Amino acid sequence: MSERVADLPQLRQKAKGILSQLSSHARESLLIKCWMSHDARWFMAVAQAFGIEAANRLNQVAAHEEGKVEARRIIRMLQLPPAATVDDYLVAQEIIIGLLGPDLLDYEVTKTGEGAFEIRIRRCFAHENVTRAGAADADVASRPLPPWGRRAPSSALSQGDRRAKVR
Repeated sequence: MSERVADLPQLRQKAKGILSQLSSHARESLLIKCWMSHDARWFMAVAQAFGIEAANRLNQVAAHEEGKVEARRIIRMLQLPPAATVDDYLVAQEIIIGLLGPDLLDYEVTKTGEGAFEIRIRRCFAHENVTRAGAADADVASRPLPPWGRRAPSSALSQGDRRAKVR
């Protein structure tokens, strides 16, 4: 029979003490960076194993479903009312982006009509990373914008116009 090497409760307490030294902002930033690193490495592993087109298609499916789950969870936790106007929708979008990583993208919004708006992506972390990896010419998509299930076309990673409608 194996002899117990360490006192796990004591080690957990020590780890908890070390983690408590992180500010809330530093912990949040670290978690976002870890998730983004995981996401990028998963995507590249799929692309290397099955090709960029398959990785893009699978990523779109996963991001679409995850976006719906994330949005519902966040909206429920914050007890947000259903969006009735474009402004309501955009506030919800800003809340979700603010929670999941406000530094990951920069965009502007222009109202284009009753219940409609246009999103112009100025900077996107995923597009920057894909470009750095040398796959910018491929049709690659990352997380959905808005992040609760209404996916922009996969070409949304290119800085440019995106249109969405509130229903």
